[in-house]
Amino acid sequence: MPTQKSRKLLPQSLSRTDAVQNASRIALLVAALSQGRFDLLDEATKDRLHQPARAKLFPAMYVIFEAAREAGAHCAYLSGGGSTICALCTDNEQGIADAMLEAARSREVAAETLITAPTDRGAEIAEQA
Repeated sequence: MPTQKSRKLLPQSLSRTDAVQNASRIALLVAALSQGRFDLLDEATKDRLHQPARAKLFPAMYVIFEAAREAGAHCAYLSGGGSTICALCTDNEQGIADAMLEAARSREVAAETLITAPTDRGAEIAEQA
C-alpha cells in the first residue's frame, strides 16, 4: 500500500472520543510493555484513527491480525502508513509468521515475513548515504 495513497484516506478531523481512546491506548501500551503485561497488548493496539481508514485499501489486514492472534501473538497491528503488519509475541515466532503469511496469501496479498527482536540500544544508523 503506497504511503502517500494511504495518507489520503485519513480523516481530516477526529472525534474527541476517538482521539481520547487512541491516547489512552498509548498509555496502556507503555504500561503493558514496561510491566510485562502482555495480556493487555491486544487492547492497547486497538486503533480508531488510521487502521479503519486504511482498511479500505487493505481489507485483508484484519484477517492477518486474526491469524496472528490465533497462532499465539499477543497482538497484531498495522504499522505506519502500511502495509507492514507487526505481531508481538513471546514464543512461536515462526508459527505466527507462517500463519500471517498463509492468511495474506489466502487473500492474494503478496507478502513476506521478517522475525525481529527488541533491543535496548534504541535507533541506530544502519547505513549512511
